[in-house]
Amino acid sequence: MKGSFPSIERIWVYAAPRPLTKEERHMVEAELQRFISDWSDHGVRLQSGYDILYDRFIILSSKNPHGRVDGCAIDTSLNFIKQLGAKLNIDFLDRMTFHYLKDGEVHTVKRPEVANLLAEGEINDETLFFNTLVQTREEYEKSWLMPFKSHWVKRLVAPAARIS
Repeated sequence: MKGSFPSIERIWVYAAPRPLTKEERHMVEAELQRFISDWSDHGVRLQSGYDILYDRFIILSSKNPHGRVDGCAIDTSLNFIKQLGAKLNIDFLDRMTFHYLKDGEVHTVKRPEVANLLAEGEINDETLFFNTLVQTREEYEKSWLMPFKSHWVKRLVAPAARIS
């Protein structure tokens, strides 16, 4: 991961619905580097870092050396991600698009499609889904990739389509 990643920090995950191109990735990395070098919370420079995983997930990490990361800093990061998305015509904030790993590839699916994929056997209880709601380094290390049977997205699937 790029930047400073302290042992206890807040993490945000933003996911693209498609892989970034090589050019987009270079642009995103440059923008992220600029952003984290200036990111502050009420005038306090945040210890922060980022990573781009699978050319699709932006992971931002931050720690305020004087306490928790506050709403102003979070709002600043959200505005940055929205602007980045607008430049690339990518919605990094769509929380009803899910990502799973199959045969070493990341696949993206909209919420209504999950039940169909289950019925067709494309995914099952053991399919690994990315948990984009992790908020801390500990959560990230423990539950970044989770089997569908344990993932929060399973609760969103219609009861008739669930598998046991």
